Amino acid sequence: MLVRQRLAPPGQACRSSPAPRPAPAARRRRSMAASPARAAASPGAPLSEDDKVLLLGITGVTGRCALEGLLAGGLRPSQLVAVSRNPGGAAARAVAARGVEVVAGDLDAPASLAPHLAAARGVYVHALSGDAASADPAELVRARALAGLLAAAGGRLALVAYNSSAGRGAGAGISQMDQKHAVEDVLLGSGAPGVMLGATMFMEEFWKRYTRPGLVGRQTFTFSLPGDRPLQLVAARDVGLAAATALTSADPGAWAGRKIALAGDELTPRQMCEAFSRAQGGAPVKHSCPPAWLFWFLSRDLWRITTFLRDTGFEADVAACRRDFPGLLTFDQFLAATRWGDAGRTYEDGIAFDGALPARAEPARRCVGAAPGHRRARAAAQAPSGSSGAAPAAAAEPPQPAAAAPPAEGAAAASSSSSSSSTSAAAAAVAAAAGVAPPAPAPSGVSEQPLVSPKAEATLSAAQYREIYDRLIAIFQERPRDDWKKLIVFSKQWGQHKSGVLDRIRSLADGEADVDKKMRLRRLFRSLQGVDEEVSRYNDVLAKFLAAQQEEWEAVVAVYRGDLQKPFFQHLQCLVAAAKDDKARKEELVLINTRLLALVTAHDSVAADTEKLEAAAEVYRDLLSSISSVEDADAKMAALAEAGKIDPAFLQISARAYGAARDTNMTLDEAKWVSYRLYVRARDYFDRQQPKEKRILEYLVSMRDRGERSRQLDAAVTPGPTRYTDSHDYLFSTPARLYAVLEGTLRAYDAMNAAASARMGAGGEDNTPWKIAAMRELRDEIRRRYL
Repeated sequence: MLVRQRLAPPGQACRSSPAPRPAPAARRRRSMAASPARAAASPGAPLSEDDKVLLLGITGVTGRCALEGLLAGGLRPSQLVAVSRNPGGAAARAVAARGVEVVAGDLDAPASLAPHLAAARGVYVHALSGDAASADPAELVRARALAGLLAAAGGRLALVAYNSSAGRGAGAGISQMDQKHAVEDVLLGSGAPGVMLGATMFMEEFWKRYTRPGLVGRQTFTFSLPGDRPLQLVAARDVGLAAATALTSADPGAWAGRKIALAGDELTPRQMCEAFSRAQGGAPVKHSCPPAWLFWFLSRDLWRITTFLRDTGFEADVAACRRDFPGLLTFDQFLAATRWGDAGRTYEDGIAFDGALPARAEPARRCVGAAPGHRRARAAAQAPSGSSGAAPAAAAEPPQPAAAAPPAEGAAAASSSSSSSSTSAAAAAVAAAAGVAPPAPAPSGVSEQPLVSPKAEATLSAAQYREIYDRLIAIFQERPRDDWKKLIVFSKQWGQHKSGVLDRIRSLADGEADVDKKMRLRRLFRSLQGVDEEVSRYNDVLAKFLAAQQEEWEAVVAVYRGDLQKPFFQHLQCLVAAAKDDKARKEELVLINTRLLALVTAHDSVAADTEKLEAAAEVYRDLLSSISSVEDADAKMAALAEAGKIDPAFLQISARAYGAARDTNMTLDEAKWVSYRLYVRARDYFDRQQPKEKRILEYLVSMRDRGERSRQLDAAVTPGPTRYTDSHDYLFSTPARLYAVLEGTLRAYDAMNAAASARMGAGGEDNTPWKIAAMRELRDEIRRRYL
C-alpha cells in the first residue's frame, strides 16, 4: 500500500509536488520542540553533550560544507538541529544523512522557528537568503525577525555565530557585503551573544561552472586579478569549523561581540595555478586575466568586487586565524580533501570532503581572550611560489597529488567574488559562455586597471562610455543575430545601457560619410532594437508564469494564450541553449518549456469543442449568480463534482475567470478571492477524478532517488484499502495498469513533442525533462520486474 502524502487538503492553495513517504510515527525522530524541558544552563557555561545548536540556512551547497566543519570542529551530530522549509527534499535529506536532525521551519514565518530556538543553547546562521547576483532585500527583513526571536530568548543562548563577509569598512560599495555587515549589526543589536565570522573568498567558488571546466578541461585559470596580487581564501567548511570552535570553547560567551575576518590561506593567481596543477596530476595551468572594464557592463556589483580585489583586498590575519582555529585548510589541502582532480565531480552535485584531511590539533582555548577581530598590515614581500601562507606545522603536511583529470568541456569565468557575494561572478560566467567575454588579455590600448575606483564612487566620463559602447557595438557586428539574444539575456547591465548603445549606433550612422557603412549601421540599429524588444516581450510573458504559483499556470495560459506562439517557444529554446553550462538552470527552463507546451496543447484541445465550452460557461455563470458565502460556494462545487459537471471545459472556464480577475486592477479583491476559490476547488475535484494510477505515478516520478522510487513502487503494487485523508492518500494498483498508463503517457508526450517541434520549434531530444526520463526508467523497471 503506497502512502501518498498530500501537502494540502482540497481547496487550499498549496499544490507542491508530494513529499517522500513519511516515516511511521514509532520511528520518527523527536523534534527539539517536543523535547522535555530541562533546567536552563548559565549563558557563560560551556555546551554540554545534551545541548542543542540550531542551524539556519545550512541545506545549500556551501551550507552543507559548513556542516562538515561544524562536525570536524567538535560538535556531535546529535547536538545539531537543522531548519529546512522542505525537510523531505533532497538537500535536507543530505543533511539528515550526516546524523543531524532536520526540522520544519521558515525564516519568512518566524513563529515556526520559535519552538526550536527555545530548545537551543547555540545558533549557527549560515545564510538568510539564497545565492543571488545582488543583495536580496528579504535578507534584512529575515535578520530583523530573527533578532526579535533572539531577544525573546533572553539569557538562554550561549552564543550565536553568523557567517558574514570580511571587508567591513573597506568602502567598496558591494551590495552583498554591505548587507552582510548590516545583518551583523541587527543580530548584535538583539542583545544575544554573537560572534561574526567574516569570510574572505570561499575556496568552493572555484568548483562552480564558470571556473572549474576551464581548469580541468583547458588547464586555464581565468580570473580577473593580476598574477602577482595576493588573494585571501577560506573554505566554507572552515566557517563552520570556526563556529564550532567558539561554540565548544570553555566559555562561549567570551566570543560575544567579536567580528573576525577569517582566512585559511593567501595565494597569488600564479601560486593558485601551481596548486591546481598539483591537484590535476601535474599538467601546467596558465593564468588568464581579463580586463576589469568588461565587468562594468556585465554587473555593477561584479565590477566593484573585481576592483575591490585588485585595489584593496581582504585584510585577515591568516597566521592568527590558523592559530586560533586549528584545522583551517590551506588551498592545497582543500583541493585534495574535495578530490579536485576527479573531473566527474560538479558543484551542483555537492562538494564532498572525502579526500585526505589534515589532522586537527586541539583548539587554542586562550584565543577567547584575544583582541576583537584579526587585522594585519599587508606584507611587502610575497610568499615563494607554491607557499600556502600557513603556519610551519601545516606547511609540513603537503597533500598527495590527486589523480590526473581527463579533459572536460566547460566555459571559463571572467572573475569570481567574495564569499558573501559569490554568485555575482556567475553573471560573468554566463556572459562568457554566451560569447561576451573571451578569456584573453586586454586588447591593445585598453588598461587592465578599473575605470573608476569604487572608493571614489565617481561616474564614468562621456569618453569612457563611448569606449565601452563602441566595443559592444563591435561585438554585435561580429556575431550572428541569434547570439545577440544570449548577450542581451545574460547581461545584467543591458537594460540600463541599451539606450546608450542604440544612441551611439545612431550617432555613428549619422556621422558616417560612406553610404554602405551608414546603411549597415542603420540596419544594425533596427535589428538590435527589434531583438531587444522581442527579448523584453517574451521575458515579460515568462515572468507572468514565474510570478504565479504553479497551480495558477492554467489561468495564466487562458489569458496569455495569444502570446504563447512559436516565437515565444523559440525564445525559451534560446534561454535553454544559453544555459548549457548551468545544469540546474537548464533543467528548470526545460521543465517550464515542457509544462507550458502541455498546458497549451490541453487548452487548445478543450477550446476546440465550443459546445462543451459554452455549456460549461453557462454552469459557471449560474454558480456565480447563486452563491451567497464561501461555505455556499464550497457546497455547490461539491454538488457539481458529484453530478460530474467539473470536466476539462469547466476547469478552463474557471481558469479564464480567475486569470482575467487576477491580472486587472478593475476587479474587487473580494471578486478575485471568489474566482480563485472556485478555480482551486475545481482543480481539486478534477484531480480527484483522475485515475489512481495517474496519481500514483505522479508521486513515484517525483522521486529522484532510484532506490526510494523502487521501494515505493513495491508499496504501490501491494494491495490494501484505498482511502483518503486531509494529509495522505492510501492507494494501490497493479503493475499491468501502471505500465499501461506509463506507456500511453509517454506515447502522448512523444507525439506532442513532435507536433510542437513542427509547429512551435519547441521540442528536441536533447531537452528531455528529467521527469520524462524518470517515467521511461519506471516503465522499464515495471516491465523487467513484474511483467
